[in-house]
Amino acid sequence: MNSIKKNRHNPIVALSLVFLLTACEQKFPPDSPEYVVQALYSDSATKGIPRDRAALSRYFDGRLTELLLNDFNCIGADGKSCGLLYFDPVAQTKEPDITDLKLFKPEESNDVLVDFMQNGAEYKAICAMVKTRDGWRVSDIIYYGANQILDPGASVMTYLSMQTPLPPPWHPTVPGMSPEELEKLHL
Repeated sequence: MNSIKKNRHNPIVALSLVFLLTACEQKFPPDSPEYVVQALYSDSATKGIPRDRAALSRYFDGRLTELLLNDFNCIGADGKSCGLLYFDPVAQTKEPDITDLKLFKPEESNDVLVDFMQNGAEYKAICAMVKTRDGWRVSDIIYYGANQILDPGASVMTYLSMQTPLPPPWHPTVPGMSPEELEKLHL
């Protein structure tokens, strides 16, 4: 009797495992926007965003690469960091631990919607993508959802383009997209 019950559940277990592996191991063509975003988030999952030009250039366009480098390398007269970023812009936290990464790209858009778990909380972002001579690159990361470190609609590009940092929470938004519109986007 035990072996009948065991065999009866095997197809369910097998299908569950296939579904889990498919959801966790999304595969994208190397020349796609999703591939670049997946590589960025996978590489940053526990170590955080890379901090050298060569690595940043694999993921970000020229403008965002320069802004990130300037921020990472900013040292004030007192010898302390004077960068605007007080968190990892990919992981949206000070201590990256990204798991359960899911990506979605709407057909009519080059942007990639990102959903991941970190320390038991769900995080969401939109990676604005541009096609460069070197391939697809992230031109901005826009945060939305309940657990991001910045307000819904906050943008890394907007934040890094500011002359002086604002204490959290701050409220820049993506031009043309309200926080309510961002909240309607679901993965």
